[in-house]
Amino acid sequence: MGECECILDVDDDNEEFWALLGGKGDIKLSKEESTVVYTAIDKKMFSVSDSDGTVQVKEVPLSKESLQSSDVFIIDTGDQCFVWIGKESTPDEKQQAIIIAFRYLKQMDR
Repeated sequence: MGECECILDVDDDNEEFWALLGGKGDIKLSKEESTVVYTAIDKKMFSVSDSDGTVQVKEVPLSKESLQSSDVFIIDTGDQCFVWIGKESTPDEKQQAIIIAFRYLKQMDR
């Protein structure tokens, strides 16, 4: 593995240092960041199950009671997305759930 040593000892009034950063001043939001509008997202939960031979996804009520140890679940809380893996779920359910969650988030532009 490579090694790196970084030493930074710059006075607050070092003009050369601040010039490299675009000048001394307040930190401004980037143009992209300042125009982002967040919308409320409904909380949802999906089961990922291959109990009938093929992996299927269906929306289920968002509750602890919906979780089954034989399946995998994708839980979207609006600002985060979790993949809950039941201890008796199959390897195919586990693998597909990650792919499905990724596609879901991409489709939702998140």
